Amino acid sequence: NIQKYGSRSEQRLGIFWLKMNEIHYMEEEIKIHPILLLDDIFSEFDHENKEKIVRLIEIYQTVMTTTEEGLVKEIQKKNKGSVVIKI
Repeated sequence: NIQKYGSRSEQRLGIFWLKMNEIHYMEEEIKIHPILLLDDIFSEFDHENKEKIVRLIEIYQTVMTTTEEGLVKEIQKKNKGSVVIKI
């Protein structure tokens, strides 16, 4: 039971994996390509997990929020087509 025994980071990572599986199902079975919405997903992850997530989401149209400016710059380096809007 991840809710009872998992850390906050493990819980967030579990939710992320569920969302990735939902997207995979939509693409394979329903033949639609959803937009991935991520609200401050990186706030409680270590550097290794942040990099894994960045690699996984780079093939999807993604809208995300973050307070980590360094991470934004890293994503822009890896994905030249990214658009950043600062608010």
